[in-house]
Amino acid sequence: MTVVTYCALLLIGAYMLISGVVKVRDGLNTTAGTVHAYQLLPTSLERPAALLLAATEVGAGALLISGQNPRTGAVAVIVLLATYTAALASVLRRGIHTSCGCHGTLSASEVRPALIVRNVTLIAITAAAAALSPTATPSNYWALAAATVLAAIAGVAMRYRTTATPIEGESHVHV
Repeated sequence: MTVVTYCALLLIGAYMLISGVVKVRDGLNTTAGTVHAYQLLPTSLERPAALLLAATEVGAGALLISGQNPRTGAVAVIVLLATYTAALASVLRRGIHTSCGCHGTLSASEVRPALIVRNVTLIAITAAAAALSPTATPSNYWALAAATVLAAIAGVAMRYRTTATPIEGESHVHV
């Protein structure tokens, strides 16, 4: 793997890991509130979706950062970003005004077309870097196992941390 490829995967991995960790820190109610604001899922699926999204971001980010199983991490990142892009497009098309929730309570960016461009760019960079990366071998399956455990821990932590400490000036929908 070239230095440029690894740096690209490292940056995207850090981006996803931070995003997932912030969502875990925010708590399940806050992240589920963001999912609720998109008005895409039945209410009964919003909390499980919030949990799955945050845990997957943590696990995929860890895989990319480790550099040991980059293609698996890249596939997870591409699926997440494609899902987020479709959700953003749906919100824009339906005229819903809401925070994107891209980085939990770290940012309050409203959903806008530029976020779709950002996601498509990240998908292209991730796909190109993954294509230039080695495939997983039995000697680096430990990275996949470690990322899976980390994602599970993030999911459990988020499940039991239902409410975040309020950030000044922020209001959250609690589902």
